[in-house]
Amino acid sequence: MAIGPRGTGKSFTIAALAIETLSRGGSVLIASKMDHAVDVVGNKIEDTIGLEGVVTRGGRSEYLKQLKQFVDELLAGMHTATAPDRPTLTQAARELISLERDILFFF
Repeated sequence: MAIGPRGTGKSFTIAALAIETLSRGGSVLIASKMDHAVDVVGNKIEDTIGLEGVVTRGGRSEYLKQLKQFVDELLAGMHTATAPDRPTLTQAARELISLERDILFFF
């Protein structure tokens, strides 16, 4: 659980932890009452590892429709997104953690 005022690095920290977990072959569930918070973290993850389509949304009906289409395409062999390799994820996680330490040291 990450709690704090705006601009304190919650999304950054959550994204860094998620990328680290993904780099070790794990899966991650990120939940929030606020859709925007989930969007921010999802965008940070995709931007950091340089791939789109690694984040899947759920919840609202439009997200569920997108998820169904994604799964249908995946099962049909039409989805071409490739998973990032482990070294890329590991390096991205290290960079995020280093930046977070720099930010915390600065403040």
